[in-house]
Amino acid sequence: MLHRVPEDMPLEKALLVEPYACSKHCVDRAQITNEDVVVISGAGTLGLGMVTYARMKNPAKLIVLFALPLMVGNVFQQLYTMTDAIIVGQFAGVQALGAVGSTDWLSWLVFGLISGVMQGFSIPVAQRFGAGDLRGLRRCVSTLLVLAAVLAVGFTVLGLIFAGPLLRLIGTQQVVFRQAKTYLSILYGGIFITAAYNLFAALLRALGNSRAPLLAMLVASGVNIALDLLFVMVFRWDVAGAAAATVIAQGSA
Repeated sequence: MLHRVPEDMPLEKALLVEPYACSKHCVDRAQITNEDVVVISGAGTLGLGMVTYARMKNPAKLIVLFALPLMVGNVFQQLYTMTDAIIVGQFAGVQALGAVGSTDWLSWLVFGLISGVMQGFSIPVAQRFGAGDLRGLRRCVSTLLVLAAVLAVGFTVLGLIFAGPLLRLIGTQQVVFRQAKTYLSILYGGIFITAAYNLFAALLRALGNSRAPLLAMLVASGVNIALDLLFVMVFRWDVAGAAAATVIAQGSA
């Protein structure tokens, strides 16, 4: 259990209490910043990267600093579809561009749902981390990993089965139907990778680390652009190459 530091405790005393209290949590740094914050950083008990426990007299600033990487990450996440559309339209032709564009709604529907579910999974993790319940935290994360894997398999199977019928349902033109189905099927085939990224990103945020998911998204965006150019411009794989680049880039995150 983490020792709770009273709000009126002097920071010098809090600094002595926190490292001792967190010594079992792989803490490697404790410091007082000029904003009157006690910051404890360590590798975390779950091997998920750096986590932070902080106390600040101005919590609004802490919330803003935590939220900024989330907002920037959402902007870069939009680059996936934009990059596919730009490169496919430039090097694979108008028909391929139409195929990619016709899948926008269906891809956002499924991947938005997955992202929302994984964010929801992180709520009990954040609650147990905040309460200092490490035993409950480990048990919660283990359960969520299994549940996320089952859901990812289910989404993948359903996506591959219903990719064609869903495209017909939204009135996809026959001239681009085959390419649209190819593009969407490859994306749905990579649902497990997408779910894994979203789950681990949500867990990191639940543990107070919103920067690592942003860095992962920046790396994935760069990989996606490079692979799009390679697969579409060099290998001439058209929409299949663009979809494969997106899945591989997500895995690199």
